[in-house]
Amino acid sequence: MELTLIIDGQQARLTLPEHQGQLVLGTGKPATTTAPHTTLWLKAGRLIGIDTLPAGKQADRFIQIQPGWDVEVGYLAQRFSDVAVDRGSVKVPFLTGTVPGHLVPAIDAFVDQIMVVLQALGFDQLFAKPVKKGPAKAQHRWRKELADVAFQVAYDDSEATVYWQKRNEMRIEKGATLRATARKNKDGSTGLGERMGERIRLEHAAAIDGTTTTEDVVLKSVNEVGLFLYFGGTNGWLQLKNNDGVTLDALSVVE
Repeated sequence: MELTLIIDGQQARLTLPEHQGQLVLGTGKPATTTAPHTTLWLKAGRLIGIDTLPAGKQADRFIQIQPGWDVEVGYLAQRFSDVAVDRGSVKVPFLTGTVPGHLVPAIDAFVDQIMVVLQALGFDQLFAKPVKKGPAKAQHRWRKELADVAFQVAYDDSEATVYWQKRNEMRIEKGATLRATARKNKDGSTGLGERMGERIRLEHAAAIDGTTTTEDVVLKSVNEVGLFLYFGGTNGWLQLKNNDGVTLDALSVVE
């Protein structure tokens, strides 16, 4: 496909071959035109509106499509709205009309051609499905009244009594039972939890006899406690429980 490009200030005009129309790309608002057109409004490379912007939305770029005489712009806009829904980039369609069945093949062929051009121009995220943000990592705060609370761990063949005695000190009472071996990855390789757990155990080898601790062991964090006792692999804040069964997470999380 051979395109003709003209750049005028903040706008670029691409002419499609065989009188199939033009694309006008730019920032701000497109210049006034009497040519039939459909406008895609973008924000950070993603489609946020077709022809009109939803209330409260601001675009940073536009793509104005001026098709040839044989493509009805109203139906073209509707098909772009359908594409956005089909690809999961929006749940609520921008437009709710329909395209007559006998016109769909021609409209779709033109849409496919425009998509090829936009992909080549770097607009690969135009109809991308939004990436869901994971939940924010919980924050925990040490308090003096927690220092004397005995928290029990009974998880994955390990048992221990643990005290959060200072902000950066977790003390595991002697007599703790350690998980003997770590589980391997699905492919049989050694996992990160095993490597880190073995390193911590090696640092405190003098306090370990087999799978039992003979002395108190002081570590720096809940994460280290989990790696030391059972090679990690779970949320340690939920495994530490007081005598009433309340987790350390519930007692220390910052709302």
